Amino acid sequence: VLFRSSGDAMTFKTASGWLDKKYYVLMNGAPAGTLVKITAENGNSIYAKVLWKLDDMKLNQGLTFRVNEAAAAALNIAFNKFSLNIEYHE
Repeated sequence: VLFRSSGDAMTFKTASGWLDKKYYVLMNGAPAGTLVKITAENGNSIYAKVLWKLDDMKLNQGLTFRVNEAAAAALNIAFNKFSLNIEYHE
């Protein structure tokens, strides 16, 4: 079954930063470890691994996703807040 989700996103920092070139996303709905296809409004796409849920906290209000900085760089996104489309199979 193909699931699709879209919404606003921001970045989060990882301990390894940009160096490992691994792409991660925080989101609700997909189990941790799921590989998802992320497409930005500019048409750029990457595949990322779901790390865990997007916690219900003030910092995340109004957001559907958070991606690590390496993922945002690969998507060529330079904005603080941006829209993403995500697809994954379950």
